[in-house]
Amino acid sequence: MDDKQTMVMDTPSFPAGYMGVAKATAESFFELKGRTGVLWTYVSPAGDYDANGARTGKYVLGGDNLILNSKNESYISYADLALAVIDELKNGAFVQKRFTAVGERT
Repeated sequence: MDDKQTMVMDTPSFPAGYMGVAKATAESFFELKGRTGVLWTYVSPAGDYDANGARTGKYVLGGDNLILNSKNESYISYADLALAVIDELKNGAFVQKRFTAVGERT
């Protein structure tokens, strides 16, 4: 989402081929968001979720709003997102919340 609460999938530049996945994940998030009887944390990966990207061990966290790296990209490697998820499991900073993370390309 941006500061006006517009979801990325609702922007004109969003790729049509990803719309089904985007709608399904949004529905699952909104289903959880309304729940109080279960502990949950929702992970929204960056737009460019790179299976072959390097593990840098560094990332920046965000909440509901879209965040970008130093090159203005919504990017993270699988390895760095895995670290962010493990760190969240340890720290519990986003219980009953959504988070995202971005990293730098190497």
